[in-house]
Amino acid sequence: MTNARQPSQPIPPSEGFTAPLVVWLGAQLLAIGLAAARVPLWANAPRASELLALEYLLITQISVSSLIFPWMMRSMASSVVTIATAWPMVFFAGLLSPAPLNTLFFGGVYVNGWLVALAILHPPLSSTGPSLTTPMAALWACGGPILRFLNLEYGSALLRDGLLQRVALGPIIAGLRLIQGEIAKSFEVLAAAIVVSVIIALTARFVRSRQAAENSGRP
Repeated sequence: MTNARQPSQPIPPSEGFTAPLVVWLGAQLLAIGLAAARVPLWANAPRASELLALEYLLITQISVSSLIFPWMMRSMASSVVTIATAWPMVFFAGLLSPAPLNTLFFGGVYVNGWLVALAILHPPLSSTGPSLTTPMAALWACGGPILRFLNLEYGSALLRDGLLQRVALGPIIAGLRLIQGEIAKSFEVLAAAIVVSVIIALTARFVRSRQAAENSGRP
């Protein structure tokens, strides 16, 4: 009697995370590389732009993750890998940045907290079909710098430094303020992001359970 060798089962495309990981790591390395190469990204950019490596990286991590997190965090394994690989990039950027070690640590915690908020948000929404939450998360994350620019350029007065104003400006602006030493205020925005993610996830699960109960009750 011969034992038939069972062929290994391929990983479903919906669960594999090699391609998202390559994009995730590539975007971060590109941000650090642009800073290290002193590529001017705006007019009157400082010549020693490598000192802004941490800022470049944080902006990239938050913006890219908000845009592709449904693809990047399609499973528990991919979410864990995404969150874990953010840490070494922060300290890699810290080799070029003058930021102290405690700023690098809190920066890593901040980015990981943001990724956890996205990881909480994705699974219940993916099971309920298309949702506006994904573009809204990207708009909140990427729209803050635009709102800040418009206020500085055309606003009659600066935005007040209240909690609602900080939350409205989004996680990128809050992260940049963290690098400048305003750690507590930055983590207020992060806490708001996590709370909103939990509320949306619980609401989505409740709606899904109600729909399942209604469908099971039909003849």
